Amino acid sequence: MERYTMHDLVHDPATLIMGDELIVSNVASKNNKAHSHKYCRYASVTKYDHTTRLSNVLPSKVRSLHFSDSGNLNLSYGAFSFAKCLRILDFSGCSGILLPASIGQLKQLKYLTAPRMQNKVLPVFMTELSRLQYLNLDGSAQISGLSESIGKLGSLRYLGLSGCSRIRELPASLGNLTNL
Repeated sequence: MERYTMHDLVHDPATLIMGDELIVSNVASKNNKAHSHKYCRYASVTKYDHTTRLSNVLPSKVRSLHFSDSGNLNLSYGAFSFAKCLRILDFSGCSGILLPASIGQLKQLKYLTAPRMQNKVLPVFMTELSRLQYLNLDGSAQISGLSESIGKLGSLRYLGLSGCSRIRELPASLGNLTNL
C-alpha cells in the first residue's frame, strides 16, 4: 500500500470544505468520537482490531466505508446491520477478509471490493445485493467457486476474479448478467 503525505495548506481547507461529511477514524485511538458525527456520509477506518463494534464508531447513515491498515478482518455476523444506507464498501486496505452475512442486508450496496477474501465460496447472501454493480474479488486465492445464484445479480457490471486460481469453472448463470 502506498502512503502519501498531504501538506497542511492543502489538508486544512479540504477538511474545512468537507466538514462533517468525512470521518477518518483510527479505531486504535482511545479518543475516537466518530459516532457523534450524525451527518457523516464518508468514512475511512484504520487499524480496526475487532474490539470495538463498528456501530459504536460510525454513524448509521454512512454511505461509503473504506478500511485501511486493518490486517485480517473476521467480522461478526451483524457487523453491518446498522449501516442501511451503505453504497460503497472497500476492504482493499486489509490483508484478508471473511465476509459476514450482514453484508446481505445492505440493499443499497453498489460497490464492493474485497480482495484477498477468505471465504471458500462466494456466500449465498451476496445474491441478495440486487443493486450491486461492481464486485472485485481479486487475489482471493481461497475461493474455489461461484454459486449458480450469482446470475441473480442483474445490475452487475464488473466482476474481478484475477488471482482466484482455485476457480476451475464459471457457472452457466453468469450468462444472465447482460450488463457484465
